[in-house]
Amino acid sequence: MFPTSRGEACTALSYFQFRATNRWIHGAHTRTTIRNFYAAGQEDVSRGESFVVDAGEPSILVGRDTAASPAEYLLHALAACMTSAIVYVAAARGIQLTEVECRAEGDLDVRGMFAISRTSAAAASS
Repeated sequence: MFPTSRGEACTALSYFQFRATNRWIHGAHTRTTIRNFYAAGQEDVSRGESFVVDAGEPSILVGRDTAASPAEYLLHALAACMTSAIVYVAAARGIQLTEVECRAEGDLDVRGMFAISRTSAAAASS
């Protein structure tokens, strides 16, 4: 279906869908593959190769430190998104930046996840 107005065209072109597929390797070690995505009204297949990202857990969370934890990747994603958004908005407004740094922290209560407490659900805050 074709957009009937400029607003509908902008909405259709502004929709993106990113995808990631994760597989369990062993213990707390998992591997995510990222490749194609949907953007600007069509499937984007421009990436010649997939991005492959491993995740793990530190030993205190019953892991083997095979990679950064999923929580750390989430913080990375939030900080990277904020940093690039600041850079793009500044460029669009003609503002020249010399440096941008974002820091993200997250607190995690694992009592519910490890069934240490029946009254405490696994919770995170940022």
